[in-house]
Amino acid sequence: MHAVAAIARDAGLSLDGYLVLHEAVAAGGIRPTVLGRLLGRSSGSLTPVLDRLAELDLAHRVTNPEDRRSSLVMATDAGTAIVVAAREKQVAAVRLIAQGLPADVRQALVADDED
Repeated sequence: MHAVAAIARDAGLSLDGYLVLHEAVAAGGIRPTVLGRLLGRSSGSLTPVLDRLAELDLAHRVTNPEDRRSSLVMATDAGTAIVVAAREKQVAAVRLIAQGLPADVRQALVADDED
């Protein structure tokens, strides 16, 4: 979690802000109530986070096309770019860690990933 917090900080976001962006990108749009459940927060406690992301033009709320009574949190192109860059940093960190593992352990991890 420390690595994710550092990525969030580097992007000028709170950890919750980054996690909201990440989930919005991964889902292609996500309801605030679902975000709350995923992050262990009430949807109301996420309101300031969503407002801040909107101020930064990283995410915004749109009407849910499947249920007009609800909204979806959608990442903007700038928000998506932050998540993509963060994922690249995470992959690089995992590769660096993996380099220190014995070859048989690395091979076992690759084999598990392919299953």
